[in-house]
Amino acid sequence: MSWPPGWRDVGADESAGLVAALRGELAPAHILHGRAFAVIARRDDADDVLLRLDDGEVAEMHMTWARQTTADFPGVLLYVDLDAWLEAQA
Repeated sequence: MSWPPGWRDVGADESAGLVAALRGELAPAHILHGRAFAVIARRDDADDVLLRLDDGEVAEMHMTWARQTTADFPGVLLYVDLDAWLEAQA
């Protein structure tokens, strides 16, 4: 995969670690709480990650590295698929 500048692939071990960290951040009311997802990419210059959700949607999320109590954090942008996300990056 050729990612936009600043983004890079993550391996299976890094993805698993980031998924565990994200699950610890999500409040029960968060839109992604309870959803299956994998981290497929991350930014080198920020705490942003790209998730592939169980239904094929893609979510860009900013990690907070702390347990959240509201549905508003961590912030997330949903895209219908990876192509839609890539188009939004152009």
